[in-house]
Amino acid sequence: MSNAAKRMEMHSQAWTLVEKGQYLDGLDVFVEAIENYGPHVGLLSDMVATYYLMGRIDDADFTLKRLEQEYSKAESSLSERSKACTLIFLGKMYEEKAYLSKSLFYYQKASELPGIDRDTKIRSLCQILRLKSYIAPDETLSLVYETLVHAKTENENLITELQHSLMLAELSLFGHNFAKHRMLRALENKQNVSDERLIVADYLAECLRFNLPIEQSLVNKGQENLEEADHFERFIFEMATKHQHADPSSENIFELFHFMQNKIYLFNQIRLLDLIAHISPDPKIKTEAQRIISFKALSLPQEDRTLIHNRFLQTNQEINSLSLSRTKLFYAGQEVEIKTNIYKMLELLTSNPQFEVEQFCIAFYEESYSLSHFDRLRVFVIRTNEKLTKALGTKPLKLTKNHLEWRGPNISLTSK
Repeated sequence: MSNAAKRMEMHSQAWTLVEKGQYLDGLDVFVEAIENYGPHVGLLSDMVATYYLMGRIDDADFTLKRLEQEYSKAESSLSERSKACTLIFLGKMYEEKAYLSKSLFYYQKASELPGIDRDTKIRSLCQILRLKSYIAPDETLSLVYETLVHAKTENENLITELQHSLMLAELSLFGHNFAKHRMLRALENKQNVSDERLIVADYLAECLRFNLPIEQSLVNKGQENLEEADHFERFIFEMATKHQHADPSSENIFELFHFMQNKIYLFNQIRLLDLIAHISPDPKIKTEAQRIISFKALSLPQEDRTLIHNRFLQTNQEINSLSLSRTKLFYAGQEVEIKTNIYKMLELLTSNPQFEVEQFCIAFYEESYSLSHFDRLRVFVIRTNEKLTKALGTKPLKLTKNHLEWRGPNISLTSK
């Protein structure tokens, strides 16, 4: 038997132990397999997952870096399927760490691999749809949704993942009632309890965020075998129960968060803090939750900080409104120098976020409109989007044949 075959055999033995809840025994076998037969991306991925299940975040992070290095070394020798599975796993773990741009990069890279099978393509697109639904509903969300809503698969696990992702997208695109029907259809499929619990937890999280009614049957379903749930799911069901009983004890839920946070990755910490801010009747607790989100985001790259600010600090006007002076704009703690023509454009859009192209060109160029003005405006919009996207985390200007639209945060003029 070759070393690769021996490593695969030990890998299988280790994962069987992990599935039985014997995490330490499984880790011992993983380590022995690597020592005797060398590392492999699949084995390292399952080691990361095991540390994650145990709440050993530092060990999971260390092994994740090792996995990333191993993938870079072995990429050329891996099958397309193995590449895709590893890229999706890397994306998932960086998503947990709130490295959202890096996560989307890995998901996108997996989806674009040539020669991957249909189900792997669907799975990679599901990750993009799910994460976009969490953080940045935009044109990409709609496009991926349109692709996946017509997707077909016979894989029952993938059917569940697909329905879960579509449900989250529908919450963003169409609202609570539409998504609820998707969730109920998803729960009709045969699936394991952990998949059911995850779908229900994500649905309840959005209900809590927007103060929507919560059905007791969903809370009961989510609490089945709750001892097997991860800390994020337990927190959601605890908050859903409090919400149902109109329990105002937000301080207790804050204490629970502080107790659990070291066992929850950063992105889910931020999501939970956001829920605390939304459900708490106490303005001080709302402010503290948002302050902690802002503080935790400081450890992230700028583009990820901006995504976090855009998604989770919408009610914090000091952070989320865009202030504009004649030479600078101020947003999410940043200063971006701008030229007079950008100031003039944004000043016009302050009073009217959507213009007819001809109307805007007459006001902007201060001369009679001709078709050449549209070409000039198109180039200017491209350059302005390039300038502002890094600060805002999204392209704020959309130009069509007939309209120019501002899709960024509210603009306020300032004298500073």
